[in-house]
Amino acid sequence: MNSTVLDSLTTWARRACGTGTAQMEDTAAAADDHQAYRLRAWPELPDLLRTAPVYRLMSVMTVRAVSRQWMLDQSRLQARDLDALLAYLKAGGELVQEEAPSWTPRARARAAAPAMFAAA
Repeated sequence: MNSTVLDSLTTWARRACGTGTAQMEDTAAAADDHQAYRLRAWPELPDLLRTAPVYRLMSVMTVRAVSRQWMLDQSRLQARDLDALLAYLKAGGELVQEEAPSWTPRARARAAAPAMFAAA
């Protein structure tokens, strides 16, 4: 499904369900669409953050970089909870923030073998 169609449907659903912060969340998500996050090291979490959704999310983040939107879509975390988690990880130095071109599989493959993708 086209991402713009999916974004439109998500926005419509939020508005239809009475979520007043839909536009604010969409703006924040759009600003972070070009960012990806991964874990440098497994952190020591406070009791509030020791939940199954947080552990599942961090498990994926140890293997690969993921976008904020992916985290919201795949986890059961609310936007404010996710932002709090990211802020905590960033403050502790465990979070690595990357630009989108460096974290996509295609970009990594091109960086690893630039001659393979060169025009003949």
